[in-house]
Amino acid sequence: MSIALNRAEITKAVMLGQAEPAYTYIDPAARDFSPTSKGIIKEDVARANKLLDEAGWNKRGPDGIRMKDGVRLAPIVYIPQVSYFPRVTEAIQGYMRKIGVDWQITALDSTIMPAKLSSQDFDLWTVTVPYLSAGELMNFYFDSNNIPVPNRMGWKDAETDEWLRQGRIATNDADRAAAFGKVQEKVMKEHLWIPVMNVAMYQTTNKKLKGARAHMLF
Repeated sequence: MSIALNRAEITKAVMLGQAEPAYTYIDPAARDFSPTSKGIIKEDVARANKLLDEAGWNKRGPDGIRMKDGVRLAPIVYIPQVSYFPRVTEAIQGYMRKIGVDWQITALDSTIMPAKLSSQDFDLWTVTVPYLSAGELMNFYFDSNNIPVPNRMGWKDAETDEWLRQGRIATNDADRAAAFGKVQEKVMKEHLWIPVMNVAMYQTTNKKLKGARAHMLF
């Protein structure tokens, strides 16, 4: 699914250029971004179709959606009913149908989203999260201690946990970046997420305020 997207089209048509296509989990400008995570995601619709065929989803119903053992390839996708999420997800849904995958989108109000996610009765969910460093994002979502929330993937891997620990206790920049870099590369090769875009963020102030700077207190 990840390599079937055209991220450049989504950022241009839906976000009107106020985002950049994301092919890694971490923005390249963020602290401790690992260059080794580049090149893992290569958009290729033909290869996406080939991989699905090889995985046994090689039959299509009359609506063009893939089937396997009588089951349609129709993952349930939860999204928040806010901002650009519906339009972006609908665009992704269109790309998915081109490869025979039928995303079943359920848009939820932010007040009930946490409760619905805790039910674990979905296949995918969407999230936009601010972060200042690779380590911040990796520790938040991929540490096994954070299952089931926010590690909703259920990613439990001893090697990942150890690298995260090494990054947290590192006493110099090089060791910290190396540890968090290993995490980035591993979770990306597992394709636990489908990165779509890095959204442009702005701070608005006025001439009376001097020296204002953003504090991303997530």
